[in-house]
Amino acid sequence: MFASIAAIELLGPKWQKFFYWIPFYWTYKGNDAVLSQSASWEQILSYTGFVLLTCLVIYIILIPRIRKGLQ
Repeated sequence: MFASIAAIELLGPKWQKFFYWIPFYWTYKGNDAVLSQSASWEQILSYTGFVLLTCLVIYIILIPRIRKGLQ
């Protein structure tokens, strides 16, 4: 979680693409935009979509391990 926040605050835009897969990256970007009152609904909905999509992909990848752990 800290890495995604540090990426937004400390790194340039060309390095941030390595953190796109972290849902906290998009959450922090959305929170930052809302708190600075610079966000549009389209922007917030796209950040929410990225969070849901990355969580879904990670969940689909981990389904076999989850099932194995529940047995």
